[in-house]
Amino acid sequence: MTGTERDIFGLNDAFDELYGHFSRRIYGYFKKDFGADDAEELTQETFMKLWLYLLAHPAANIAKPKSLLFRIAKNVRADKLRKKPPAFFSLEEDGEFACAVTDAFFDEVEKQIALSQLAESERRLLQMSASGYKSREIGKTLGISASAVRSRIAAAREKLNEYL
Repeated sequence: MTGTERDIFGLNDAFDELYGHFSRRIYGYFKKDFGADDAEELTQETFMKLWLYLLAHPAANIAKPKSLLFRIAKNVRADKLRKKPPAFFSLEEDGEFACAVTDAFFDEVEKQIALSQLAESERRLLQMSASGYKSREIGKTLGISASAVRSRIAAAREKLNEYL
């Protein structure tokens, strides 16, 4: 067995261990927003991207595999949401206004209404956090400490949950 083959078998073992430990959590993460079939596909896509990452970075020492996996899952989720077809409106032949609006559309409207109830600074914090910025980066941008960012984000989320 060559060194490369040994490396790949070691990679397989590490991957199998990560899959066994985190696959149900990743599946649950997707299932709350999408159906069971989509959640399964997105879970597979997440682990495929992890596999490709591990192949591309064989010497990478992943200190926090859970963080890496959920970062990949978050990006996969964002990609899926971007690909969702928008709700549409049409005029029927008889001139009646027909509306084909999904539940997701109403959920989005509710979220937007709730977000509009927050102060601009709270919305900005939540948007930066959702975009993947770390507390330290947000704090640097806004001129406040990372701990202040974390507590303000927690307070904004709590306030947002009250509206929803």
